[in-house]
Amino acid sequence: MGDDERLWFTDAFVVEESSAYQAVRDVFVATKVAGYLGGTSAVADLTYRDQLHRIDCPTRVIAAGADPVTPIDHSETIRDRIKGAELTVIDGQRHFSNVEAPEEFNAALLAGLDEMVS
Repeated sequence: MGDDERLWFTDAFVVEESSAYQAVRDVFVATKVAGYLGGTSAVADLTYRDQLHRIDCPTRVIAAGADPVTPIDHSETIRDRIKGAELTVIDGQRHFSNVEAPEEFNAALLAGLDEMVS
């Protein structure tokens, strides 16, 4: 297992080699290095941080609790800079929690959407 895979998924998910993992892996393998580095640096460096206060709609930040790419303090910064934003943490997950733990991710997403329409 490569170090890049450990950034995005838990070790157990990588070892399992599910079709969901393979689909994401195929996209990564096909991505040009410059595009990969540009995307990951934007996330890792929070280059958009100073613009977050401009968001003025209900916002739920969904974070993976063991994400080395976007650690919890980054998610807390995002939440804190968006007025009224809420943070949900999916414990034990890495960056692609929506792929690895879709039930938990979707429950958090739906809860946030339900709050918006209530």
